[in-house]
Amino acid sequence: MFFTELRDREQKVIFKHEKEEVEITGKDGKKTVATHPKRTVCKILDKITNTVVAKGVANCAPGDNFEYNRGRKLALKRALGTIDFTRAERKAVWDSYLNM
Repeated sequence: MFFTELRDREQKVIFKHEKEEVEITGKDGKKTVATHPKRTVCKILDKITNTVVAKGVANCAPGDNFEYNRGRKLALKRALGTIDFTRAERKAVWDSYLNM
C-alpha cells in the first residue's frame, strides 16, 4: 500500500494477492490441498471517501510462476489505464510506487 496525490486529492493504492486452493495427489495416493497465488488486484481509492477510483487485475496463467512484483506492476498499469489519467498523473503514481 502507498499513497499518492492525484487531481488535488490524496489517493490510496492497495494490492491484494488472491489465492486458490488446489488439490494435489502425491505418489503415495494421498491428497493434500495447497494454496497458490492466482491473481493480483490493484485498487486506487480516494483516501477520504474510500471509494474505488480505478481497478486493475493481473491474472496468472496456468503453468506460469507467480511473481508478486510483476503482478503488482501489471495490475497497477491496468488500473491506470482505466481512467483518463494524464501522463504527469501516471508518472506521479509510478514514482510513488517505486519509492514505497
